Amino acid sequence: MRFFIDLMAVTGFMLSASMTAGLIISYYQMDDIMRDTLERVTDGIGNEIEKKLQDKLDKAMPKVPGGAASSSVF
Repeated sequence: MRFFIDLMAVTGFMLSASMTAGLIISYYQMDDIMRDTLERVTDGIGNEIEKKLQDKLDKAMPKVPGGAASSSVF
């Protein structure tokens, strides 16, 4: 019985230590995490806006047919 109690104590200590270490690491890296997240969000929003604007412009102003120019009567 004593073995199981000691095993539970060691397991509890390991869990607590790993959670504390994770908290400390994430606290010191929070600026980098926030900067990366902000860049990803702003890039995603910019790309979506650009795509929507391009779709609206394509619908509003159809493309001029291309190709070789035909000969003029004049």
